[in-house]
Amino acid sequence: MKPMPVLFMPIFCAALVVAVSGCGATRKAVRNADLISEVDEADEDVLKGMVYDSDLPVAMLFSASPCITCRPVEDVIHAVGPEYDGWVRFLKVNANNSAHAVKALKIGAIPTLVIFDGRKEIERRVGAVDKKELGAILNRVLDIDEEK
Repeated sequence: MKPMPVLFMPIFCAALVVAVSGCGATRKAVRNADLISEVDEADEDVLKGMVYDSDLPVAMLFSASPCITCRPVEDVIHAVGPEYDGWVRFLKVNANNSAHAVKALKIGAIPTLVIFDGRKEIERRVGAVDKKELGAILNRVLDIDEEK
């Protein structure tokens, strides 16, 4: 069998990742359909309306469909998020289609989780985050004593 040309490998790999991650995404999306609001294009109006003017703290996950390391962060949000439902708004932003937000918030890599309270950025995590760490961050943002 002839080796695949290097030019086609990234496209093939990205398509494979989308197909594989899409299988689990459907199952999880049904269980927690309203937990994470998905934003395909985050422009100035979206940032103002859904983030800066929000009456709740907002956790924004910047990711993209071919991103292998983004899916586990999404799974952590689905696992921990229900405990904070009604206290924190979760947004998943497609970084590929959101040039304005990526530039305005200086997103340099994905996945990046940015937590806002009003117009103030409270916390930023680049890369993986586990359940314990996300819970601690959200408790700190909400000023909840972790001992309780």
